[in-house]
Amino acid sequence: MSKELGDKLRSLRENHLLTQNDLAELLTVDRSTYAYYESGKSEPRLDSLFRIARFYRVSFEWLCDDARGTYEEKGNPDIPPRRYKNKR
Repeated sequence: MSKELGDKLRSLRENHLLTQNDLAELLTVDRSTYAYYESGKSEPRLDSLFRIARFYRVSFEWLCDDARGTYEEKGNPDIPPRRYKNKR
């Protein structure tokens, strides 16, 4: 699961114009730990995976599935999507 999960984490983060630091803060881990998640050298804890899925509005199942597919945002269609600031 590691490499595929890492690719998904990187893709989601970049599509939302976020930094590794942004996600590390969300998960309360060091940036280097989060970088290991994206590189496939380490896997997030289960509670972190749930938090990531909820944050990006994707299903936990899709996030953990080895198949690479496009993600589908979940949520109430009446509520506008979150806006993220680019912290570059």
